[in-house]
Amino acid sequence: MNLGNVDRLKQIYPSDATEDYFKSEAGLKALKLAWNTALFLLRKEDDVFQSMHSEYLNLIQSGSIIGVSFFDYGLESFEEYDTRKIKIRLVIALERDSSAGKSAIKNKSSYPLSIPESSFARLRHESKELLAEIAWQEIRHLDVWNRDEMLTYSRQHQFRDEIIEEAGWNWDEGGPRASLVFEMVHARNSSEIQEITGRTHEEIFNLLKPYRLPGSALKCSDHTLHGLEVSRLQKSLGQALLDKGFLVIVEPGILIPNRAFQSHRRPDLIALYKGRALAIEIDSSFHLIDTKMARRNAERLLQKLGQKPASLTREDIESMFLDTAYKMKYQTDRLLDRAMLTSGVPVFRFWVSEVDKDPRQVVDCILEAMDSLGGERAVFR
Repeated sequence: MNLGNVDRLKQIYPSDATEDYFKSEAGLKALKLAWNTALFLLRKEDDVFQSMHSEYLNLIQSGSIIGVSFFDYGLESFEEYDTRKIKIRLVIALERDSSAGKSAIKNKSSYPLSIPESSFARLRHESKELLAEIAWQEIRHLDVWNRDEMLTYSRQHQFRDEIIEEAGWNWDEGGPRASLVFEMVHARNSSEIQEITGRTHEEIFNLLKPYRLPGSALKCSDHTLHGLEVSRLQKSLGQALLDKGFLVIVEPGILIPNRAFQSHRRPDLIALYKGRALAIEIDSSFHLIDTKMARRNAERLLQKLGQKPASLTREDIESMFLDTAYKMKYQTDRLLDRAMLTSGVPVFRFWVSEVDKDPRQVVDCILEAMDSLGGERAVFR
């Protein structure tokens, strides 16, 4: 199957059990829910996609992830470290507009893109990469990976009187951590879809029909908190906050007087405790500067231009960084931080990995911050 140029990459194959799972109804449902959640969260992460409402509706109602592939670029060496580069490719299928197809055949014209396909084609390359990364954050937590010895490992070892459980991905074991890159591609014909899923295009969408979302009830995922639809990370951190007695507000719309970048923002959570408020954002690497990633990207570009990486300065890295899509996200994040803080509501930012690892530890940090604000305020007795 040729879904892009992967000739120079070594494919990493999952176990037969994993492949069978993703061909089953349960596996395809999990991929569909990951697709729904990723599109929902992309609207928060990508300022451009926020304005593409019709594309969002078309894609969430008429598309789904149908397969996951892994490719190994091998080791890449830089001045200070080595890293293994792994590409994670997500393949999606989109429903076709049958009436458009019949019209094309009748008029003997080329088969046109359906409305969902056109919507996907209008996404920026950066948006597709980010969409794939967000979807993978949902998919990688499925239990099926823990049982796949082709891709992951798990073991126990004893330290003094404590049994330590260790788990991870095989490409990280015993070597440098992997640098993950993401790609999302569209399977354009039934033969590709059947090769991946063992089902025809029609069978896939008949199977997923119960999980197709009507426009009047766009559910972002199967995660709920006290009956409210939330993301997976909002659910885990929100529940940990509730367990400690916090009042929790999920994704409130915050109107900002300074409209230089955006007129409004939606922080992930607002935590209220003893008369005080704290805004909480759960950030992926898209939000903050990753200096190692910036250096790697700058080195690659300079190599293409014939300039030696050794001549790369900090100013070069910073200027290249500021020319990327990160700049706007960084600026809008700082806008929210300033607007909230000047109104007496500090913003706390936590990495996705921190909330994933231990949401209770994140809550402990929030409690420390609340205590540092000094006493109770406006508490009814």
